[in-house]
Amino acid sequence: VRNFPIASLSLPMSGPATGTIPSVVGLSLQDATDKLNKAGFNPNPRFVNNSTAPQGQVISQTPAPGSTETKGTSVTLEVSNGPPQVTVPDVVGYTSQQAVQTLQAAGFQVQQQYTSTGADQDNIVQSQNPAGNSTATKGSSVTITIGQHSPGPPPPPTTTTTTTP
Repeated sequence: VRNFPIASLSLPMSGPATGTIPSVVGLSLQDATDKLNKAGFNPNPRFVNNSTAPQGQVISQTPAPGSTETKGTSVTLEVSNGPPQVTVPDVVGYTSQQAVQTLQAAGFQVQQQYTSTGADQDNIVQSQNPAGNSTATKGSSVTITIGQHSPGPPPPPTTTTTTTP
C-alpha cells in the first residue's frame, strides 16, 4: 500500500457558487420567497404603500432577474401593501349632485340607483354602499340610492254641469 501525499489529492479551487436570480415580480411574497430560496438566494422583503398592485404582490426586485450572483445573496423585494384604503364620506341626505362631487373628490367611482320616495326626498341620497365612515379601496365604487318622486296621475278634469231651465 502506497501513501500518497495529501497535496496530490486536492481538488482545483473554485470561487463561491453562483446562480442566476429568478424573476419573481408579479408573484405573491410566499411564492417569491420559495422560488428564491430554491435558487439559493435570500429574499429581503420591503413593503411599499400606494401601489395599485394587489396586497402581498412583488412589484420589483434588486438585483435584476437574470443576473448572476453568489449563492446566499440577498434579493430585495418591494412588496405591495395594496391600494390605499380611505374613509368613505357619509353622503346620506345630500343631493345627488353634492354626493357625486364629494365621493369623486375622495377618490371613488359613483354608481347611482333610484328608489321611489315622497316629494320631500326627491333627488336626496337615501342610502349608500359601502356605508359612510367605513374604509374602502381608493378608486373603488360607492353605490348611492337616490330618492325619486313620481307624482301620481293628474286629477281628472273637473266638469261643471249647468242645468238650463
